[in-house]
Amino acid sequence: MKLGPSTLIPNAQLFVDGNVGIGTNDPHARFQVEGGASGLGSWDYVAIIKNTQTDPDNDTRYNGLKIQAGKANNNNANSRMIAFHRPDDTEIGSIRQNNSNSVSYNTSSDIRLKQNIVQTGFSIDDLMRIEVRDYEFCAAPGHTETGFIAQQLYEVYPGAVSKGGDDVTTDPWMVDYGKLTPLLVKAVQDQQTTIEAQQKR
Repeated sequence: MKLGPSTLIPNAQLFVDGNVGIGTNDPHARFQVEGGASGLGSWDYVAIIKNTQTDPDNDTRYNGLKIQAGKANNNNANSRMIAFHRPDDTEIGSIRQNNSNSVSYNTSSDIRLKQNIVQTGFSIDDLMRIEVRDYEFCAAPGHTETGFIAQQLYEVYPGAVSKGGDDVTTDPWMVDYGKLTPLLVKAVQDQQTTIEAQQKR
């Protein structure tokens, strides 16, 4: 354990009865970390949790983080396992316990947060332009997966893609598959409209 810039206490344990603050002398939670972080790659995070245990045979799992919270009984409490907030403290997403003893992955969609609401310009034609591919990740040769290529999907439906940078190891292009749901719903609606029109002939 290390306290301060130079104090090193080997094989020590620290027990604190109360709130613990790092970078703040007024913590409002049991453990609160504050501080500016900037840099390149993985050095621009406030906290990093890393399991350094290794297995040469790669047949044992080594977990990173366990979050235990919520209610023991199923109800509508919707306890937050993780909450995501903007710098102004507005909640924009969460992972919550729901009343079916499972979790919900949520992003903000409240009408009170939205403006200029209009019908979408996307249609089933856009869905048909998306290319579904089989591929292997370079880090896992021999394991075929089915999905999208981020750069190609961006040309059709950019809302589901997070653009990356020059270094693919620290800032790759990414796809949020859940963001495709509105396009899928719109495509089904378009198709149903066509079917109903044909049935009326």
